Amino acid sequence: MASESPSPSRVLLTGASGFVAEHILEQLLDAGYWVRATVRNEDKRRTVSTLHPGALKLEIVIVADVGAPGAFTEALESIDYIVHTASPFHFSATDMQKDMLDPAIKGTTEILEAAAKHERVKRVVLTSSMASVIDTPLIPGPGGKVYTEEDWNSVTLEQALSHPAFAYHGSKTFAERAAFEFMERTKPAFDLVVLNPPFIYGPIKNKQSLTSLNTSSAVVHSLISSSKSSGVPPTQVPLWVDVRDVAHAHVLALQGGREIGNKRFLIQADGTYTFGQVVDIVRAKFPQLADRLPAQSGARVEGDGEYSGDNSKSKRELGLVYKYSLEDSITALVNDLLALEETRV
Repeated sequence: MASESPSPSRVLLTGASGFVAEHILEQLLDAGYWVRATVRNEDKRRTVSTLHPGALKLEIVIVADVGAPGAFTEALESIDYIVHTASPFHFSATDMQKDMLDPAIKGTTEILEAAAKHERVKRVVLTSSMASVIDTPLIPGPGGKVYTEEDWNSVTLEQALSHPAFAYHGSKTFAERAAFEFMERTKPAFDLVVLNPPFIYGPIKNKQSLTSLNTSSAVVHSLISSSKSSGVPPTQVPLWVDVRDVAHAHVLALQGGREIGNKRFLIQADGTYTFGQVVDIVRAKFPQLADRLPAQSGARVEGDGEYSGDNSKSKRELGLVYKYSLEDSITALVNDLLALEETRV
């Protein structure tokens, strides 16, 4: 008699309605994982469910406040792996501590503390950001710097409380440091893998509107909603990656051996880019948008502050192959942005 196939590994994916998380969810399901996806409310639960009709290995649950004590207690039942993407970022924040820092930090430590109570959990993959690597006070420099996983943002709490952009950098930096401090202090049975992407472009799979775009998509929409008389804004973060490659990095992080545990990985495409290159791609691929694009563009990073990042560790240890070019990524994104414009949402 043929033996039964082993049950698929079970993954908890937090923040499943997000731009990156929706791509992760799709790739996890395609790879055969059983996924319990968390969202903040019933509306987001219905939206994610609609995007995956008939998915037999998907369960969607509501965790309204990821930072609340015991928030993940029930969600972690019978879970092997965790992918934690849930973290806030919005320029409308008025209380940086309450709206951005606390949810990011407490959400991360809460899920780690909950995971430590479940012996079945083998690994937590944390979606962080290059914002915890690049030194905020030095942007757009330092010129010639090549960032690696050894670098940490020096942003202070005082700076993080001063502006939403700094608060985002602080939220990612403080949350990631808290995660590694938790691992060192408690030495749980599971290990931790942290992924640090920069600006993320590519197709939009989750439900969005033109007024609620994720930050990187909103930047591109602003570039294609300009005019010939406008200039291209400075490219202060000349690093990018396609969302599909980011999602694949998460799957590889689940599949990797113990040797990648308790490490962080820069997830970025090769080289650097500029907003001028983005405009040039749109001009070539979407000639109908010519009147909406700045006349000025260019191929180099503006000013003397060009820096870069080293993605070799992600290739060598995760086995990640970066499949998508800047042209692939921007073309897919602009197609989706134009579709949103047509629906007037």
